[in-house]
Amino acid sequence: MEPLASPVHTKPVEIDDRRKNPDRRESPRRRILRGGRTFWQNGDSSECIVHNLSETGAQLQIRGPVPKNFDLIIDDDELPRSCCVVWRQAGRIGVRFQGPFREASVSRASARKPLSFRQYADECRMLAKRAAQPDREILLKMAESWEAIIRRLQKSTRLVKQVSC
Repeated sequence: MEPLASPVHTKPVEIDDRRKNPDRRESPRRRILRGGRTFWQNGDSSECIVHNLSETGAQLQIRGPVPKNFDLIIDDDELPRSCCVVWRQAGRIGVRFQGPFREASVSRASARKPLSFRQYADECRMLAKRAAQPDREILLKMAESWEAIIRRLQKSTRLVKQVSC
């Protein structure tokens, strides 16, 4: 009986030793310190700080739980980036950008207009009409939250107009 692996039949295998190259990014990173906002599929969003950035990913500092996939808009940048979390450590996460940057259907400035948020509030109310009681209450609270955001944006827009006049 012949052994399964004999020295004659084996080829040397290169072992991926992560200690040889601790920085395995596909593209070089740039250290930055910029604000950003994550937009989640359930309609929530959260502020974050971008600590470094490359063509393929970023390191973010963010409070609280974060979903596996979300969109990221970095301050002074109009393009949302679709992200997937690849590591988590304390209040920081590493994300990989999913595919090329996609053109936003609306600019970030127009996305902050109350009309674009009103559609989220209306959609929550519409879904609440068809939902079971516990879900209905949650959806109605979400609609109220969107309305609060709209009021805050309208108030800040009025303040900016007063200051610039």
